[in-house]
Amino acid sequence: MTNQYYIFTIIVLVNVLLKSLYSNYTPFSYDEIICYYSQEARTYSLVLLLGIISTILFFRYLKNQKTLLLLVLSFVNFLLIYSHYISGLIILWQYIFILVASKKETYVKYFTIQTLFIVSLVLLRFTSKQFKNILNYNQKEDFWLKKAVFNDLVAASGDLYYNAIVAIVFGVGVLVFLYHVYTNKKENKLVSFYCLSVGFGSVAILYMIGSFKAIFLARYLIFSIPFATILVIDTFIRSVGGKFTIVGLLCLLGINCNLQKNSGVDYKLMARLIRNTRKGSDALIINTKDNLGLFYYYYDNTVFRKYKSLDSVAQTDRIFAVNDTSAVPRDVISNSNRVFLIQSFHKIDKFDNPFEMYLSPRFIKHYHTESIKGIEFGVYRKD
Repeated sequence: MTNQYYIFTIIVLVNVLLKSLYSNYTPFSYDEIICYYSQEARTYSLVLLLGIISTILFFRYLKNQKTLLLLVLSFVNFLLIYSHYISGLIILWQYIFILVASKKETYVKYFTIQTLFIVSLVLLRFTSKQFKNILNYNQKEDFWLKKAVFNDLVAASGDLYYNAIVAIVFGVGVLVFLYHVYTNKKENKLVSFYCLSVGFGSVAILYMIGSFKAIFLARYLIFSIPFATILVIDTFIRSVGGKFTIVGLLCLLGINCNLQKNSGVDYKLMARLIRNTRKGSDALIINTKDNLGLFYYYYDNTVFRKYKSLDSVAQTDRIFAVNDTSAVPRDVISNSNRVFLIQSFHKIDKFDNPFEMYLSPRFIKHYHTESIKGIEFGVYRKD
């Protein structure tokens, strides 16, 4: 099983290298969700890589229990949380597995050193604003993501596990695996159970939490894809007729093979347009606060990399990311001859658009386009 982890790691590393060398490079993947997000200004591909590296280090530590290896594993696990806190589920499963599979002195050392190491780095690196964003996420329920229902689980399973047909095959694979565990009790299946837990258990946990709080989304669970794949393929190979099953499964995977990005929102094109037309005195309103970082990544990458908090920098630059019109600074808007308005697809309502209603009495719409994917962009002038 360890060889499969190395193969996955090499593939991801090669893709990251090629992506850094060639901006137009599209990495190969049978899974469309990985291909899609590998080209976005998000950390999901990085989380995928870190999850695999973390797993390799974890099972190495189970074998030799060296302190230096534990420190490296702890650092990688911190990077997982720092990249996306949902991926902390991987650490949760590692805690559970070392508790079950190790002696008391082993897991006490593991819990103590790793927990202290990660908590120290979190307190050192995370800002108070980041903690507030995590703890107060969607408190007012003003974000587009809603509490999860069963249809959301079905849709997310199709996205995560390649497509709906393959997701069903994967479900059968889990049942076959559990049957083999029941009939071959003496065989060591620790790694396979780990893959089952991270690949499918993480989805179940986040879905249950998502039914109470709106956090359930397929892309947050992208780290579970390789583990589910490894478990199911390894299970089918060991079963009767497994090789023929794998050929059929690969054919099913090919149905959803897509080497081109089919993005719903093109922030890169929109940021380039604004950068080439906007003057320093022009105010810019982004209608979703969460999109400020994504906008700055394409608008001014230097600023994005330099500052932890972009809000104050953006306001100095007369850029305001807000969720409703009450947060728009009226004095700045009144002193601007032009206002640029960016509205993402999930915030646009043709019958009730509060931002347009707010600007219309004060400005005349001079320019408007919906040609940029997923974005409505307008320029408003006083004369």
